Amino acid sequence: MNIKEGKFGDVDVTVLPDLDTKELLKENDQLKKLLGEKNIEIAILQNLIKMKNLK
Repeated sequence: MNIKEGKFGDVDVTVLPDLDTKELLKENDQLKKLLGEKNIEIAILQNLIKMKNLK
């Protein structure tokens, strides 16, 4: 059994799927982009609400 100490305790890495690092990095970049776009949308909406309340 191959036990590795992780952030949330010991993990048996033999049961983890064999993941492609390049594929994970690509997916991570896509998720970061989506999160960034959502943060921009939220900021715009918050500014619109502020402007509406100032009138």
